[in-house]
Amino acid sequence: MTPEEFRSWILPPKQAEGDEEGEILTGEGYELSLPNLEEDEETEREALDKAVEYCRSGKVAYISVINGVGKAFIEGSKWYEIDFRLNGDMMTGMYCECMYPGLCKHLLAAAITIRALAKTAGLDTERDFTAIDENRFWSMVAPTAKRVTL
Repeated sequence: MTPEEFRSWILPPKQAEGDEEGEILTGEGYELSLPNLEEDEETEREALDKAVEYCRSGKVAYISVINGVGKAFIEGSKWYEIDFRLNGDMMTGMYCECMYPGLCKHLLAAAITIRALAKTAGLDTERDFTAIDENRFWSMVAPTAKRVTL
């Protein structure tokens, strides 16, 4: 499932080009080492704690990295679409549409999820991948199909 296909399940169509949404993008300029994200000086404890809770409660619904360019969808008070670059265990070029003025819980939740997938599922972060939360996946396909072939 591509990022656009997943997006079509959870978000309304994008606004016409030239329309302004009035949202602020944050995260530009940040670099985050996945193995050491807790020690990063830009990581605030409160945002990290909230990110861990997002991961535990299945709010990280989708992550995809293709040719080092990543996209994730995080469910919060609304759906947050984040963009980033992934080079091995380094996330850079991170953007989130939330209003938080720093390294936000959405970006941290995506980083924690990628790190967990690499550690527990053997995900090779140097290769393309797509990951969908299993509960979200089954809730999306169950109403539309009697049989699912993977």
